[in-house]
Amino acid sequence: TGFSGAGGSVNGVTEITSWKLTRTSNNPAYASGASAGWKTRKPGVKDGNGSVEYKLPGSGSEPYKVGEEVTLSLATGTGAPGWSGAVTGKTLTVPAIIDQVQLDVDVNDGEIVGGSFDFSATGEIT
Repeated sequence: TGFSGAGGSVNGVTEITSWKLTRTSNNPAYASGASAGWKTRKPGVKDGNGSVEYKLPGSGSEPYKVGEEVTLSLATGTGAPGWSGAVTGKTLTVPAIIDQVQLDVDVNDGEIVGGSFDFSATGEIT
C-alpha cells in the first residue's frame, strides 16, 4: 500500500511543493578468465543529487544560496491532512552543496513566485 507525500518537507524551506533525490553507484564492470565471457561488477563509489521546488515566502527570501554547504533533512511525509493510516514518514539526512538556484516568475498568468534548487551530496546519505 502506498502513502501520500502531502506531509513531505525539507528543512529551511517553508513552502515546499516537491523534492527529488537520486542515489547512484558507479559499479565498475570487468571481464576476466574466471567470468566465462561475461562482464562482472563490483559495488563502486556512491553518490547522490536532487532538487527541491518551492513557493517563495512572503518575505521573498530564498532558502539557500548557490555554493552553500548544508545538511538537508528530506521527509517523505505521513499522508494527506486528516489521513489516519498507520504509515509514518521517513527522513533522509543529506550533507550537500547547493549547485543551482532558480527563480520562477510568471508575468503572463500572475502565478505565485516560486523557485527551485539543485544539490549534490557531499557525504553519506542516511
